[in-house]
Amino acid sequence: MECKRCGNCCKSVVINVKVDMADRDAEDFVKFLEMHGMKAVYNNNTIAVMVYAKCENLIEKNGGTVCDIYENRPKICREYSCGE
Repeated sequence: MECKRCGNCCKSVVINVKVDMADRDAEDFVKFLEMHGMKAVYNNNTIAVMVYAKCENLIEKNGGTVCDIYENRPKICREYSCGE
């Protein structure tokens, strides 16, 4: 896959949290998160929470958004797949 230089891969992260609560309580918790500006989904005892946190190494360059430390980026960044 070719990079589209949008920077979306470095502006948020999804955290999956296993929960041990009734479905109704988990769904209420998802609503609470959404009321506070987060995106969240509950499915099969897991709440997936999208956290918006722009990477400090993301910069605007030549009309696109790029990683300023691309050649030395951390392993988690090298292994990231945007799913396209």
